[in-house]
Amino acid sequence: MSLPNPAELIGAMAVDLKAHLARRSIAEPRYIGIHSGGVWVAQALLQAMYSEAALGTLDVSFYRDDFSQNGLHPQVRPSALPFEIEGQ
Repeated sequence: MSLPNPAELIGAMAVDLKAHLARRSIAEPRYIGIHSGGVWVAQALLQAMYSEAALGTLDVSFYRDDFSQNGLHPQVRPSALPFEIEGQ
């Protein structure tokens, strides 16, 4: 079994995302990456789409279902949403 190539997947995701946004007439999407694995994916997508849109980051540590068992992860990061999300 071979794992997929992330660079190829990001390119395909960027093409599909652009098409989806066009079909839905979404002119100003909001991009948010989830710490820790999703931020690099969101950054790579924006780069592949040649987009200079702002990127928000979200830490979901407090919302995990294993929080009560494992406690707070030592590297909890603040969320940063540099755009309005109300009504989005």
